Amino acid sequence: MSSCPRFPANILSCLFALTMVFASSCATVRKTAGQPGADESAQVGEVLVRALLENNPKAFLAQLPESMQENFGKKDFEKTRESMIKELGTPVSYTFLRNMAHPVATISLWVIRFERVVPDEKAKRGKKKLVMDVLFRAVYGKLDGKETLLSFNFY
Repeated sequence: MSSCPRFPANILSCLFALTMVFASSCATVRKTAGQPGADESAQVGEVLVRALLENNPKAFLAQLPESMQENFGKKDFEKTRESMIKELGTPVSYTFLRNMAHPVATISLWVIRFERVVPDEKAKRGKKKLVMDVLFRAVYGKLDGKETLLSFNFY
């Protein structure tokens, strides 16, 4: 009988809190270098995801508006990332899935892969690697004629 892996309760609380902070205000999209053909919203999403993987709070926070930065700063980024690593493992890669069709917004979907090593008596070396993918969603729309990050969250 196989069991479906579940998020520990404290990481769900952390992800929920992070989602609430990110969804509490809007951010103006800043142009960044991205993959050829990627639209501006996907490029901003990539900056956020890459900053999380590379432990780069400066790049991450630069995408947030000042009002959001007042409630979520460098220490909050570090604490959140530390909690994610403890519960999910180290973020090791990301994949841009697609922009979803929507009449008034662009919804970009990303997968962030986490890995960690856990004890396992049945494994050859007494440890096994666990891999977990987490969905990251960023929503963009036009506000005052500018492409704007409206919200983002983890699932």
